[in-house]
Amino acid sequence: MIFQKSSGVFVWGAVWLSLTAFLTAAPVTAQQTTAQPVTEKPPLIVATKDAPPFAMQGKDGKWTGLAVELMEEIARDLDRKVTWTGVETTKDLIDTVAAGSADAGMAAVTITSEREKFVDFSHSYYDSGLTIAVPRNQGVRVLDIFKALSSPAFLATVGTLGLLLLAIGALIWFVERRQNSDQFDDDPISGIGDGFWWSAVTMTTVGYGDKAPVTPLGRAIAVVWMFAALILTAVFTAQLATSLTVGSISGPVKGLDDLASARVGVVDGSASTAYFENRFIRVRGFSSLEAGLDALANNSIDAFVHDEPILRFTVLRDYTARFNILSQLFEPQDYGIVLPPGSELREPLNQALLDVKSSPRWQTIRSHYFGRQE
Repeated sequence: MIFQKSSGVFVWGAVWLSLTAFLTAAPVTAQQTTAQPVTEKPPLIVATKDAPPFAMQGKDGKWTGLAVELMEEIARDLDRKVTWTGVETTKDLIDTVAAGSADAGMAAVTITSEREKFVDFSHSYYDSGLTIAVPRNQGVRVLDIFKALSSPAFLATVGTLGLLLLAIGALIWFVERRQNSDQFDDDPISGIGDGFWWSAVTMTTVGYGDKAPVTPLGRAIAVVWMFAALILTAVFTAQLATSLTVGSISGPVKGLDDLASARVGVVDGSASTAYFENRFIRVRGFSSLEAGLDALANNSIDAFVHDEPILRFTVLRDYTARFNILSQLFEPQDYGIVLPPGSELREPLNQALLDVKSSPRWQTIRSHYFGRQE
């Protein structure tokens, strides 16, 4: 009996101690849980450079542009904020990211195998290419006229016409030399010269009348040549006019094939520099796009080659009345986000980039800078 009472007291005591421990521990646990701080992800440090319309710094120091807005959207998907740091050139941007001084680099940076030796790249976010800017309304220069007169097209036309006149002149001399030696000398050199003169006068319908065939065969040849000359004159006139049009002599660069013999400007360290180096074509390098376009405006160079969207945007904004952008697009290239080698950010950033590009947000950003047709 005593044992049973002792056991009951023991059990009730254990229960009481358990309840006391639970009630006293619960507030402490809740207090500890509430006191734990929420860890906030650090901001992404992103290097950029002035490259309208992809990255532009305002007077207030704030960065705007297509690439800037895209990076902000990507960071939002990653639950991160962006801290922008400006650099001067593309090389500076690459070096900054490669050294680990920035988490990423975002501007109009072309993905190339040479740059892949120092940094990594995200997926492409914009397809681009190179294009050419040339002066508008250059006028006709003496040097351009000389080049047109010595061009292969002009020389070929004049040479063909000369050979044809010589052939007709030789034929009429051969027929007329015996019975009409007064007008067509028996001597071959002098006689063929007389025939050449007659064929040229007849073709141009000048009609001096100092030489004329007298034999029936000679006159028959003359009649055929008169009618044939009417057609040939129109053909040769059209060919000569084509080779001497204002468009042909208004400037040395009308397309990609003309760059090898022209004074071409590029931005130092850009994709256009590599394009010409690979083809062993000498070009003049400039520190910036604006410096190159100023040289083009001053006729220091004949053409300027750069990334198509940047060049077109800058010309339309600042040089509309001075330059033309040729329609030819060459050397396709892709823009990517620059990342440090082996960056852990690459996979999540690529995933966020693909998500943004497939969303209406990306179309809104693109149309803001390039219009709906883009």
